[in-house]
Amino acid sequence: MRGKPSTAISLASLPESTRRKALESLSDAEALAILYDWEHTWARDNQLPPADPDWYIWLLLSGRGFGKTRIGAELVRKWASEGHTPIALVGQTKAAVRDTMIEIGESAILNISPPDFRPSYEPSKRRL
Repeated sequence: MRGKPSTAISLASLPESTRRKALESLSDAEALAILYDWEHTWARDNQLPPADPDWYIWLLLSGRGFGKTRIGAELVRKWASEGHTPIALVGQTKAAVRDTMIEIGESAILNISPPDFRPSYEPSKRRL
């Protein structure tokens, strides 16, 4: 792993008793905020988009398990929260977009979205 470890990895490396105390001290709102804070808590540096605000193309050339689907879902969620529309989800097939990017798996957009910013999904219109 290059760059700094994520906050989640740092927390996981603590002794169990220390980690447990830290987690138990959180309010429900704090725990929920941490759960959905990809950029500051869960992502590794090499999973974040370029710092240059003018980037146009970002290639993620990596193997299975790197987090490409999660990175894409998190970027879509971020762009939607910033008001960017439309956002196109492009995949090899409509089924791949629906299954992998939107509905199924822990990295799908519907599964990584917090309750207060969960998109509505209209499968018959293929609209998220």
